[in-house]
Amino acid sequence: MDGRRRDPMNRLSVVVTTNCVRKKDGYHFHDYTQIWYLLAGTLKNNFTDHTFVQKPGSCCVVLPHTLHSIDTSESEDTPLTVSISFTDEFLTARGYRFFSYSPHDARFEERMIPAECEFGDENKEQVDAIVRKIVSEFSKHKEMDFDIIAELIVELLRFLCKEKGVEADMLLVKERAEAISAAVNYIQENLKEKITIDMLCSKAAMSRSVFTKSFKAVTGMTVAEYIAYMRIRQVQYLLLFTDMSLNEIASETGLCDKSHLSRVFKKRLGISPLEHRKQRRAEALLRDAAYKKRWQWLG
Repeated sequence: MDGRRRDPMNRLSVVVTTNCVRKKDGYHFHDYTQIWYLLAGTLKNNFTDHTFVQKPGSCCVVLPHTLHSIDTSESEDTPLTVSISFTDEFLTARGYRFFSYSPHDARFEERMIPAECEFGDENKEQVDAIVRKIVSEFSKHKEMDFDIIAELIVELLRFLCKEKGVEADMLLVKERAEAISAAVNYIQENLKEKITIDMLCSKAAMSRSVFTKSFKAVTGMTVAEYIAYMRIRQVQYLLLFTDMSLNEIASETGLCDKSHLSRVFKKRLGISPLEHRKQRRAEALLRDAAYKKRWQWLG
C-alpha cells in the first residue's frame, strides 16, 4: 500500500534528511516550517541578518518565507544533520495548535517556539532519542506511520518550548487562529494589489477590533507590518530568481515604482536591491535540480 494514502487528510508534508557530506547550499526559502537538528559536526544556518552556528544537541526552526542557506562545509567533524519539514496542516489536522504565519515566530499550543535553541544536558539525550525515532519511522518509506511522526514532532516541539519557549500574549481558540489564516493567505496571494483591513476582516469574518487583536496574536505583527514584511520577502525572491527589472518587481509586489521599492528595501535591509541581487544571486542559483528533488514533498 502506498504510504502517502495512509494520511487521511492527505496533508503529509514531512521530509527527514540525514547528511554526512560537507556542503554549502544557496540561499532559498519555502512555504513550510523546517526544523534542523544536529547530531554531529557543525552546521551554519545563514540568514540575511545573522548566522546561527549549530553544535550537536542544538535546534534551528526555519519558518516559512525566511531566506536562509545551509552550510556544513567548514565542519571539522563529519556532519550528521536531520531536517524535519512540515506544514501547519500536518499538525492541525491531528488536533494540535501549530501556526507559523509569522516569519518571526510560530505558535504551538500556548507558547511561541524559539527560532534557535541549544538543549542542556538534561534534555539533549531525550531529544536525540526523539529525532532518531523520527528518522527510523521515516526510513520505513511507504510503511511509515504518519501519526507516529506527528506525535514525535509534537514531543520535540514541547521540548523546545520547555527549554526556551515564551508564553503567548493571548490564548487563541483553534477556530480564531484558523480564521486568521484565510486573511494571511489572501495577503500572500495578493501582494501586488492594494490590501485593506476591511478586506481582511471580511476574509476572516471578524469585526475590525477582534481581527486586529487576533492577527497580532497569531502572527506576532500588526497587519501593516506583516504586509510590508511579506512584500520585501517577495522582492528578495524576485531579485534572486528572476531577471525582472526593479519597476517590474515593484509592480508585482505592490510597491509603486523602483524608487519607492529601493527606499523601502534599503531602509529594511541596509543594502540596495541591485547590490542584494549581485551579492546573493550566485549563491541562490546554486540550487540545482538535485537540490529541488531532494526536497520534493511525498504528497
